[in-house]
Amino acid sequence: MNISLKKPYFKKKAYISESTKEININLYDCKINNFTKISNNSNAIKLKVYINNNEIYDIKNIDDELFEFLAINNYSWFDNNLNYEELKKLFQYSFCSQTNTIDAILCNKTNIFFNNNNIDLNNNLLNLLKDNKYLISIKLKHIGFYIFKEKLQNKWLIKEIYISDYNNIDDDYFNKNEIEEEWSNTLNETISNLNNIILDYHTKINKINNFIDINKNLLTEIKNINNNDKLWDNKINILKNNIKNILSINDNR
Repeated sequence: MNISLKKPYFKKKAYISESTKEININLYDCKINNFTKISNNSNAIKLKVYINNNEIYDIKNIDDELFEFLAINNYSWFDNNLNYEELKKLFQYSFCSQTNTIDAILCNKTNIFFNNNNIDLNNNLLNLLKDNKYLISIKLKHIGFYIFKEKLQNKWLIKEIYISDYNNIDDDYFNKNEIEEEWSNTLNETISNLNNIILDYHTKINKINNFIDINKNLLTEIKNINNNDKLWDNKINILKNNIKNILSINDNR
C-alpha cells in the first residue's frame, strides 16, 4: 500500500505514530461479538468485531507494512538498543487470529446510520448492536501505531457504521463501486509484488549464468597453462574462492 508513519509523540502511557495518509478498511456483514465501555468519563465503546479471512488479509498487510516502517526508523526516533527481532517480539497484530476479531472504538466522532438515517451514540444503538437480526457494515480508520513499553500495536476507530433491517437495504447499500475498487487495488498490489518476485528470480538466474560462464572459461584457462606453477596456483585459488563464495551465498554458511 506504500504507507508510512509520522514521528511519534507521547500521550499518557504510549508513544503514538500516526499514518502520513488516512488508512481505511471496509468490513461487510459484520457480527459484533462483544462490546465494553472504555471508561466512566466517556461514552466511547470498544467493539469486538468479527472479520472474515479476506479482511484479515488486508489488515495483516497494513500491520506488517507499518511495523516494518517503525523498525527501520526505531533508532532515529527512540534512544534504545532494540534490534529487529526484539521489536518483533513486542509487536501484536490488530486482530485475534484465534477468534477472527478486531477491537475498534465507537465514539462521538463515528458517523452512525440506522436504515440510512443518522443516529446518535446512545443506549438504543447498543440494543441494535446486541440484536443479530440487523445487517452491519463498518468503515475502520487507523488512528495510530501505539508504542507501549511492553507492546507495539496499531489501533482503529470506527469512522462509519451502517445498521439496517434486511428488508430495508438499498441497492447501493454495499457501495458496489467501492468494493470493486478496493479489491482491484488489492489485486494490483498483489500482482506488483509477484512481478517483483519474478524480477528478483531473473536477476538471480542472470547472476548464476554469469558465474557459470566465467568459471568455465577460467577452468579452460587453467587446463591450458603450461610450465607456470605460479600462474596456475593463482587461477586455481581464484576458482576455489569463487566456488566457496557462491556456496556460502546459497546455503547461508
